[in-house]
Order: sequence, then C-alpha cells, then structure tokens
Amino acid sequence: MRLLVALFIGSLSQTLAQKDAVEEKKFSHSISLGMGRTWFDFNNRNFSDYAAVEARLGWGISRQLSERFSIRSGLSLGARAKRSSDFDGQFYTGSGIPLPNIDETVSKLTHFVLEIPLVVEYSLIRTPIGFQFGLRGRDWQATYLKGDILRSRKEVGLTVGISHKLKRRITAGLEMYYGLTKMYYGTIYATSGNLVDFSMRNRSIIASLSYRLQKK
Repeated sequence: MRLLVALFIGSLSQTLAQKDAVEEKKFSHSISLGMGRTWFDFNNRNFSDYAAVEARLGWGISRQLSERFSIRSGLSLGARAKRSSDFDGQFYTGSGIPLPNIDETVSKLTHFVLEIPLVVEYSLIRTPIGFQFGLRGRDWQATYLKGDILRSRKEVGLTVGISHKLKRRITAGLEMYYGLTKMYYGTIYATSGNLVDFSMRNRSIIASLSYRLQKK
C-alpha cells in the first residue's frame, strides 16, 4: 500500500512538473533587426512625402494563447535617417508645396524613437506563415534642433504584417505602420496664392529578421 501511494505521489509530482514546464515555455523572448522606408502622409497630395530610410533594433516577448494564436509586445529603438534637403539655399528644388519646417527637421538630424508594440499573431495550419495585427506606441526622443516637429512627440498607430519562419528560431517579417496621430498640421499659402490646410501622419514599411532566444 505504501508503495502504491509513493508511486502515485511520484507520478503526480512528475505530471505537475511537466505541466509547469509547458506553461513556462509558453513565453518566449526574441531580438530583431529591421530596415525599410518611412514617409509622411499628408491629407493633401500637393506635398512631398519626405521619405527616408528607417532602421529598428528590438527585443520582444510573446505569449502563446493557443496553438494558432499568440500575443507579442516588447521594446525597440528606431532611427529615421536624415535625408537631403529640398532647398538649395533659398531656392526650393523639391516637388509640391514647400514646407520649410519639415524640410529642416528631416534634413538636419537623424531622429530616434522608442516603440512599444502590442500585436496579435495568427499562424496558418501546417505552414510557416503568420499574420500580425495590432497597435504600436511611439515616443520620439528630444533633440537640440529648434523648431523640430518630431522632438519629444508621442504617437500611436496601427501595425499589420506577415511573417515566414525560415528556421526553428529565425523568422523573416514584413510590417507596415499606419500612424493615427497628427504629427504636424496647419495652413500655408500655395504657389497659386490660395490657402491650403494640411495635416501629416507617419507611415513606414519595415522588413526584419528576428531570432528567438530560447527553444520551445
């Protein structure tokens, strides 16, 4: 009888230990590196998009909700590279209506932004393909440039993406960010002499590689 009780307790302890191990493995950590294109989207197409290169380095944590669904968050540092100015001295050489404040902002400095995503991922059955949808909060860092329209600004936007698992711990992804926050707006005289109202939001598309730090 004592032997049966001992065997039962031992079996129960092993089962609980295996369950705890499975629960722990539902969390995973990863690092990622991405690069792509970022631009400003205006409500009026008569403005330049001030496109530039954007890079991103991040750490992520994900939680498996079910066999096919997971949720992911983390922290990443993004960099919007400075671009060449559309002004040659006092002469505007770009396309569309000139916006000197924006041109100076994006041509003088590389801007850094901290990002926190909250994304739900769905993995297709029997394929290495996954789809992501969620929100991304962004906090642009302070700069010394007076009149910088991105300095210390905060924004939130939608993010959608697709991923492909290349190997057991390596995944390639493509993600688009659609900013909802108005980053800059106002009224300006067009070359025709008419007043034009405008508002500006951020957009980006980033290709990335991520590496899972521990095995499932």
